[in-house]
Amino acid sequence: MRNQALRNTSGVFLLIAALGSAWAFSRGGQDFAVFYAAAEHVARGEPAKLYLESPDRYLYAPGFAWWMAPLSIFPSTIALAIWTVLRVGLGLWAVRAWSRAFSQGGASSRWTPWLGAIALLITARFWLIDFQYGQVNLLLFAFGTLALLEKRNSPGIWLALGALSAIKLITLPLLLLSLVGPGAWKRAGAAAAGVGLAVLTPLLTLSVTEWLDLHREWLGAIQSKGLPLYTHNQSFVAFLHRWLGEVPSRPVFLPEAIDFSMKWFSVSLVSVLGGLWFLGTLVILLRLLWQARTNSAGSPRVYAWILAWIPLPHYLVWKPYFLFVFPAVWLAATYALSPAASRLCRGVFVVSVAAFTLSGFDVVGVYFATVLESLSIFLWATLG
Repeated sequence: MRNQALRNTSGVFLLIAALGSAWAFSRGGQDFAVFYAAAEHVARGEPAKLYLESPDRYLYAPGFAWWMAPLSIFPSTIALAIWTVLRVGLGLWAVRAWSRAFSQGGASSRWTPWLGAIALLITARFWLIDFQYGQVNLLLFAFGTLALLEKRNSPGIWLALGALSAIKLITLPLLLLSLVGPGAWKRAGAAAAGVGLAVLTPLLTLSVTEWLDLHREWLGAIQSKGLPLYTHNQSFVAFLHRWLGEVPSRPVFLPEAIDFSMKWFSVSLVSVLGGLWFLGTLVILLRLLWQARTNSAGSPRVYAWILAWIPLPHYLVWKPYFLFVFPAVWLAATYALSPAASRLCRGVFVVSVAAFTLSGFDVVGVYFATVLESLSIFLWATLG
């Protein structure tokens, strides 16, 4: 049964990866185009253009452009193919790691071999977006998974997770788990070295003054982005602004803003509530991290909820961030499809599944999809 679960999970993942990758080549791979342009700037000795000239805004740490620079020797299509193969391989490794972790012990049912495949199908839209745009979220998920599950004592995996977490800060809290269990200082040292690698790599070709200037530009680029209220920002604070604040919603695929707000809350009150949300969700995340420290027997389940919680405190939660909920959806499906599940539990699960799978523009139309996304529906589905 374990082997069948591995085959089913792997097969569905590869189908999703194939479709998303095909879209990347046919629809542009927009995020990868930004990475490729940044790589070209570094390769040409023009890193000062990183945050000035790009197909879209480059908002990653400067060091990432140096890591991507070797791809610039290839034509963009070949470079995208290499990037895609890397991400498919690491993603497959990660989903198979979860399959092995969840197949150890526990009761089985006729659904057991299909639970991983079901969880992938429920979260398919987030994987598809990541593959289509050529993003890095999948890499963060993969290295986070491997560091927590199968390669817990591998310095190389913790080095990579530390480096990527310094490039895109969303997974920085995971680095605290390097301090849990025997060999902690070895893991923590590798993670810290990864952070240092991300920060210091530009010094290979820059002076200290140029390095400082480039990092100031990075921080300025992040600050200038502000709080996007596009409906594909699924954060709690964006929800407050769109429905209770004073700012109209801005759907991505419509030319005009749509005002759903009841205008109950001022901008300052929304900021306060957003700060309280950040602190509250961060406390819960830290508690989950502590639970992982004190409950090694149940750690795969705890790790699944940690990954699902990782995006929630942030003010900027794009839709593909929800691929992090894949292991938690697997656990939720396991319980909801068991005989012990209550009607309430199954009902909540069905509603969450519908939110993830049936709220797209191609299912309910542009207007209703905009309404649902403006409610930060994926945020609430994750909490459900």
